[in-house]
Amino acid sequence: MNRSWLFAGFAFPLLASSAPAGPARVTADRVIQAIIRDLGAESYTARERATVALRLIGQPARKALEKAAESDDPEVRLRARDVLSDVVLGIGPDWPADIVLLVRHFDDMQQHERSNAIYRIAQLGAKAVPFLLKRMETGTPNEANWALNALQQRANNAEVCEEVIRLLGEPANDQQARALAWARAQRGQALVGIEAIVAQRPTDLKVNKATEVTIEDSLARLKAGRAQEVLAEAENLAKADPVDPRALYLQAEALILLNRDKEALSLRDKAAALSPGLQQPHYLAAEMLTRLGRHRLAVKEWQRVIEIEPADTECDATAYLNLGAIHTANGLFEPAAQYFEKALQTLSKSNDPEKVKPLASALQMEVDRLRQRAASFPVSPEAVVEDAVPASELQLEVRVIPREGKAEDLQKALVTTAGQFQIAVELPEVAILDLPAAAVRYDKGKKQLLLLLHDSPACDPLPLDLQGNEARVALHLPGITYVYKVEATGAAERLARFEKDYQVTLKPGLKVSGLASPALRINGVAYEWEKALAGIPFARLPEQFDVIVEGTAPLGRRMTVRAVVAATEPAPEAHKPAPEPASKP
Repeated sequence: MNRSWLFAGFAFPLLASSAPAGPARVTADRVIQAIIRDLGAESYTARERATVALRLIGQPARKALEKAAESDDPEVRLRARDVLSDVVLGIGPDWPADIVLLVRHFDDMQQHERSNAIYRIAQLGAKAVPFLLKRMETGTPNEANWALNALQQRANNAEVCEEVIRLLGEPANDQQARALAWARAQRGQALVGIEAIVAQRPTDLKVNKATEVTIEDSLARLKAGRAQEVLAEAENLAKADPVDPRALYLQAEALILLNRDKEALSLRDKAAALSPGLQQPHYLAAEMLTRLGRHRLAVKEWQRVIEIEPADTECDATAYLNLGAIHTANGLFEPAAQYFEKALQTLSKSNDPEKVKPLASALQMEVDRLRQRAASFPVSPEAVVEDAVPASELQLEVRVIPREGKAEDLQKALVTTAGQFQIAVELPEVAILDLPAAAVRYDKGKKQLLLLLHDSPACDPLPLDLQGNEARVALHLPGITYVYKVEATGAAERLARFEKDYQVTLKPGLKVSGLASPALRINGVAYEWEKALAGIPFARLPEQFDVIVEGTAPLGRRMTVRAVVAATEPAPEAHKPAPEPASKP
């Protein structure tokens, strides 16, 4: 992978086809437990820092706080109860004192006073979301409606919508389901709930695990361009399972890479004709073709799934959802709306209506949105689905910029290290290596670097074969890079700490660049096209970027291109000192 280096920082192009090794992961539970323990630390400063950190974490710490509130240690018990009382009420760590009083005395108010209080609290924006969601769950029907209305009055506040989406993993009731559907629609994520259902295979689908492993292996080889290997593997699969169309479709994909198009077309025809009365083989084929971006073939297979009896199955509902998503991406908004309506009709016959209620709300909102877009972007009745634009058309370049000092200082510090490690933290707002409980140690026997919280591993060990008595290592955490000196004795000393920001620059390919009036979303957030081309600031680097571009193709159709791009920080090049002036003769 080519790396382009920039003077103001260092940059790294990220490709949709690139999937760097995943970072070590520090779970939220591990961090919270360490901080809870610090509530009873000997140091008053450590106890205060732990209390502040738990208020900052908020709702994710609730279960741990409930347990700590029953601790035998009076210091832990009192501090946990104090924080928990505010977390339960949805009070944030930096709320104004008058708003805090409103919430704490909310249950003592009359109904008309509660209405005024809800709307006043909602003026805090994203900070008020936990409180408003709680009123939807535990308040009266009127309070739930006021809370939902107060949220919807902040449709232009991206942070409000993002916070609703983050907190509402599983809506507790219809009001919360409506709030989630609304927030997703505002952030252009109405299809997120739909995609989650689509990703789950129907429960009655019976698959051969060995076959699935082979299919995944072939897809990985295909992505890497190893066509001959895919061809041989798929031929063996076709012999082992002659009713599965996927083997023939994979052979066809390999033959296309080998410029043997005529043979590929013949195999596609054979694949489509297989198992005419069986729903499952065509479901699996449609699923794979959708992943490959072969939308034209996928549409035919999804339609076969619907045509084959029995009707109104989970497979049928998923087929309609996929057809709706494919037609949406192709700018065929009216057909997409019709497919989603059929999915709604099928889902309405479910034996578990509570499970599908949030999805039904999202679907109805998406149908309404698609009808509006169909009126704004009419297409010819003869317009048909086209294959997806390759995800490689969307590339991102990441630049790391230290908040203080020069980029060269960070670069110089990194090039002297024997190893660099990415550490993902589920609570990125907590600088875990700044916690009193944090430590770094080296295990010479196992050749491992250990991150510890209260002397217990915070994440999986990091492989490090230390040569000599000592070496430097860099640990890249969200928003901070640490440099440590590690000794063969096991000791580790922090040498430097660099707080950093990121700049992410969009690098579109020719097809994407040719789209008119492009609209861009990265991880659900809308960005101006020109600003994305110049560089977007990020306070923290996410684990991946979900990039969606919608624009008008030369023939007038509104198209969508999407790529999920793995993100990692750039590795530094060797620092090059300025050349010495030439000596005089």
